[in-house]
Amino acid sequence: MSEKIKTEINLEDGFFIIEQRKWYNSPKTFSIYKDRLYSDLTSATKDLLALEQLNDSKEIIYFLQNANGRPLELTEEVKKENGVDEEELPF
Repeated sequence: MSEKIKTEINLEDGFFIIEQRKWYNSPKTFSIYKDRLYSDLTSATKDLLALEQLNDSKEIIYFLQNANGRPLELTEEVKKENGVDEEELPF
């Protein structure tokens, strides 16, 4: 595995479940599921699997995110949504 792709996971930091919603003509939205920080990987994984089993919709997707005390970095997909750079604020 290359150094660029490899990430270290500290199991003491905690985990978030990120919910991505995409409805027809609206942009993607991301939120932290139930605004909850999971203290261990086991409970976060159990909830993530349960959410995926209960959700048959392709409009809602769940991800597991390590909470390592640093701000979350935006991916290129999020930064360039609809051709607009999200890092540039309009005000």
